[in-house]
Formats: sequence, structure tokens, C-alpha cells
Amino acid sequence: MNTQRFMFAPSILAACLAGLLSGCGGGGADEPTAAAQSADTTSHALAADVSADAASSTVLAPYFATWAFNDHSYNAYSLMDAKGKVGLKAATLAFIVAGSSGCSWDDGGKIIDVDMKSDIAKFQAAGGKVIVSFGGADGKYLEAACSASQMSNLIDGLIQRHNIRDLDFDVEGSQLSNSALNKVRNAAIKTLQARYPGLSISFTLPVMPEGMDSTAVNLVKGAVAAGVKVSVVNVMAMDYGYNGDMGRFAIQAAQNTAKQLAAVYPGKSNAQLLAMVGITPMIGHNDDAGIFTVTHAKAVSTFAKDNGIPRLAYWDFQRDATGPSGDQGSGSNSANFQFYKAFATAQGGTTPPTGGCTYVTWQDNHNYPKGTIVKYPPNGKFYKEVNAGTNGSDGTDPTISTWYWQPTSCQ
Repeated sequence: MNTQRFMFAPSILAACLAGLLSGCGGGGADEPTAAAQSADTTSHALAADVSADAASSTVLAPYFATWAFNDHSYNAYSLMDAKGKVGLKAATLAFIVAGSSGCSWDDGGKIIDVDMKSDIAKFQAAGGKVIVSFGGADGKYLEAACSASQMSNLIDGLIQRHNIRDLDFDVEGSQLSNSALNKVRNAAIKTLQARYPGLSISFTLPVMPEGMDSTAVNLVKGAVAAGVKVSVVNVMAMDYGYNGDMGRFAIQAAQNTAKQLAAVYPGKSNAQLLAMVGITPMIGHNDDAGIFTVTHAKAVSTFAKDNGIPRLAYWDFQRDATGPSGDQGSGSNSANFQFYKAFATAQGGTTPPTGGCTYVTWQDNHNYPKGTIVKYPPNGKFYKEVNAGTNGSDGTDPTISTWYWQPTSCQ
């Protein structure tokens, strides 16, 4: 049974508040493919010459449900409340879509522009980063209601009123493959980037462990061809249609997306491409059988820090709470903000171990030669292959097959 990736949008607010929906949706498959088990084996030389790309800082910017603003029944009712409770440094505000009349915009009212205006200003003054996300799963996109010049002027007003310099476009469902919408969006973004050269643009797109589908890849290619400067391709690592090691699936999705971006940016190295990939899981219970746990979050955080992933997000901050899976809980938390704290360890970029060593990131069912040092994503620890079988490590797991593997400090 295939599932569709859906993040919340204003028109499904009533269902969200009723606890009938748990959040985003995506992907589409019944079981992992062989390609989904593939992972990048690029060696990491962790000595004094760590690259600038790998050393870049990861920004943790969970999606913040704007409809929860000033509602004290949620774990956090404002950006400043979240900053005080857990030290929130960045947030992605969800979502802006087209209004009901002509070229106008709506986010369930005028929450961002009016209700949250003071909160946004205080959060920014305290050093917080605000990313505004357009689109999502439901409702008409701005680019479907506006011309390119109208759309750019509408967003420009938001930029000026709130000093926003980070825009995210969540494109999914039937609107993902709509070339007319892509053309309007790209032209509007290009105009805005000409006005604001430092304007950061991200595309949030569906993904499977083996990477994005052709429509998502073509969207990125089309944007770049139109002159859009893309900072982040943020993949929605969730709702695959099956359960398993959701942390490993998210890592594989990022690795394979970076490989796909090589066709868009042929001059970039794999490290540079990974430094363009954001990762957004859905915490706790997904909209299918998948369950993304705190342990998975720790593995993804370690990967992000080691590989210079520019952005980690998750769906969503208000679900990072105890209680059943729904609008105010993940179904997995034993305490509030567990996922935020797990992901927050990625902030600050790569820290090379003293002395350094060369290792590869371990992949399931991969054969390594004797003497190989691997880093095991689920726990972030290092293991050295001390014995070899018929095919090297014979696809073994370092935490289980102790004849092949022994822990090492990677010093």
C-alpha cells in the first residue's frame, strides 16, 4: 500500500487540533528496495585538515506549528517560550499558502504577520533564526494564485516587515510535478534573490531511502537552470510505507540525495553536496507503520555533525511531547523535548577526534577488508575489523559479530 507525504497546512488545522492527524506524510513503497540499503562509503580523514564544508555548523530548525501560537495546551506556545524551555535557536514556521481571494496569502489567518510579529522580533533579537515555509500538503500554493511579480512582491513585504532572510518551499503532492507552478515560483525567487543577494532558499521535498523521485530531482534541476541559488535541498525522511531502522533510512536518504545532486552540480565534491542536504524526519509514529525513535534521532544527529549537514528539522516541535501520536504528542516521548535534545548535539559542526584516523561509515550488508575502521551510525562508535571471512567482513554488524569486529577509539 502506497502512502503519500503530507505536512500540515492551514486547511487541515481542524483535524490537527482534533488529534486525527499526526503530521507529515510521504514516500511510497511497501518494502525497502536493495538500493535503499546502499550508503556512502566516503572515507573521513579526521586529522588537522578537516574540510571547511565538513566543519560547517548544522542548524537545528524544527517545524513550528503556527496554529499553536499562544495556545498553552501545547508544549510551547511561542518561539520565546520554546527558547526559554529548551534553548530553541532556529525554527521553521509552517505554512503559508494562497488566501481565498486572488493573489493573497494565508497561514490559518494572519498568524505570522500579525499574531506572531512581536514574538518573531524578540526571538530574532535574542539571536534566533526564523525560516518561513511556503506550501505544504494542502491548500493552493501562492504560485497557483499569483503571477511571478505578484508573488515576489507579496513575499518581499513579509521579508521587510519581519527581516526574514530564509525561505523554504515545501513542494509535494500533485503540485510537485506542475511545471507551470515551478516556472512562476522560480521567477519569483530569482527576483527576490536579486533584491536580497543573501536570501537563503531551501526546497523541502519527498524522499525514499534510495533518494528523491524524478519529479523532485527535476524540480531542483529546473530551479537551478532558471537561475535560483539553492542553499538547501531538505528531504522529508518519513512515511516510507514500512518500518525498520528509520534513522538509517534517513541517513541513506541524505546520502543518496547528495549523489543525485551531482548531476545538478557536477563541479561539487560529495562532501560539498552533503553540505547542501537537509534532513527532516517525522518524530515518533509516522502516518504509517514507521516509528522514528530518540535513538534514531541520535544516529541522524551524529551523521549530520560528522558530514556537515546544513540543516536538521523535524515534524514538528509541538509533537515533541508525551502523549499519544497526534498534534500534541509523538507517541514515543517519555518526556517533552527529547527529540530536540537528541538533535541538538549536531549543532556546532564537526569536532575531529584527537590524533585523528581514517574511517568509513558502516553500511548494512557491505563487505569490508580486514583492518577497516568503521563508524557505526546507530551509536556513533568506532569498530575495527580484526578478522576476515570469505568476503572480508561478510556483511556483518560490528555490534553483533565480535569475531570480525572489535571496538576502537579511532585515536
